[in-house]
Amino acid sequence: IGAGPAGLTLARLLQQKGVAVKVYERDIDPQARQQGSSLDIHQDTGLKAIAAAGLLDEFKLKYRRGGDRMVIVDNKMTVLVDEPVDDQSGDFDDPEFKPEIDRGVMRDMLVASLESDTIVWGAKFTEMNPSGAGLELQFQNGTTAYADLVVAGDGGRSKVREYVTDIRTVYSGKVGLEGYVNDAAVNAPRLWKLINGRNLVALG
Repeated sequence: IGAGPAGLTLARLLQQKGVAVKVYERDIDPQARQQGSSLDIHQDTGLKAIAAAGLLDEFKLKYRRGGDRMVIVDNKMTVLVDEPVDDQSGDFDDPEFKPEIDRGVMRDMLVASLESDTIVWGAKFTEMNPSGAGLELQFQNGTTAYADLVVAGDGGRSKVREYVTDIRTVYSGKVGLEGYVNDAAVNAPRLWKLINGRNLVALG
């Protein structure tokens, strides 16, 4: 359940082993919404999975070079930390290197790696119940599906979670806001030039 990075990567790995897989995703299609901020992919976890999935060469073509570097400013835009994008940024042999890739780019790469009928779009999970040796899944659009095994890949606010544990998520007291600047090179040129493909943190 869920066509995020984890669910799609697992689907790819299982298909490589000949396992029949379906991924049920609430989005109506791959372009339904923005996919959020970039991901930093660690050597001993994400990159290991990407390599096992046979996608490392493609990842190297699509990751955001310099995205592992940071610019930190105060609330007056005074630069406090300015990590350069240099020859050390992009060393896949460095165990500390954590390359960044935009979520949308990552998702497109993973979707393209799957068999064409793997993902069922517009399938928002609502509940599941025992059915024979497996489970019957129900979706908001009124459809159902049978599964021998269900994997929760539906994120931090997982609807599948309650079938796995009675431990509930706890509100941390923090809220994240996300926004986008379309055509940032034109509409926010000073900020675009300052960031230069890196990550920016503004304090204050």
